[in-house]
Amino acid sequence: GFRGSIHVSTADSVEGPWSAPEAVVFADHSETFWGGWTNPSPHVDPDGTIHLAFQAQPKTLPPQSRLFHQGDDVIGVATSPHPAGPFTTTTTRPVTPDAWYCVAGQEEDPFLWRSPRGYHILAHGMCPTGFMQGRYMFSEDGERWVTSRRQPYGYRVELAGGRSRRMMRVERPQLYFNTTHEDGTVSDPLVLYNGVCEDGGNLVAKFKRCVLEQAGMTWTLARPLKQAVLV
Repeated sequence: GFRGSIHVSTADSVEGPWSAPEAVVFADHSETFWGGWTNPSPHVDPDGTIHLAFQAQPKTLPPQSRLFHQGDDVIGVATSPHPAGPFTTTTTRPVTPDAWYCVAGQEEDPFLWRSPRGYHILAHGMCPTGFMQGRYMFSEDGERWVTSRRQPYGYRVELAGGRSRRMMRVERPQLYFNTTHEDGTVSDPLVLYNGVCEDGGNLVAKFKRCVLEQAGMTWTLARPLKQAVLV
């Protein structure tokens, strides 16, 4: 198999002891998913089958990525009966097909879950720039995916007391669910988590610090959802 940079440790209890990190193996790859596997997001079925969303890069970077010295991040999905693999890809193409104007690829930071309706992914959008972008993708079978044109979450955060704050970076989305069904599917999301950055005294300073320099202070934001909109 072909080894990526994803590693896994296992234990019979969250309190440990945990095994030494073991490299996750991918049984197959293509020129689209050639290497650089990172940002794993697993959903585990009751029978132990693991559905894994991952971020990878192609064998050959497109001209626009080479021109701006960027990677070309795309998202795929694979399955395995074991945490360390070997994982077999279920998507021969990226969940969202790449485009010529995507300087750094399509998406990163996937969060995968399976609901009674099918498979879902939230991700940080990277096309065309990665600024002010979130993505939502859906599939009934985990193989054929559709990417929504609607922004799944905003960069303006409403606070208690009527105030709001504009975040310059809102990445690494994850959901907390209220209901887990017998078949392993989940529903009724209660909280959306993101890694965010708003370091700086004004919008210009925040943009420079968080986006251009990517050196601002980051922290985890939790936003309660008013209703279960993704089931």
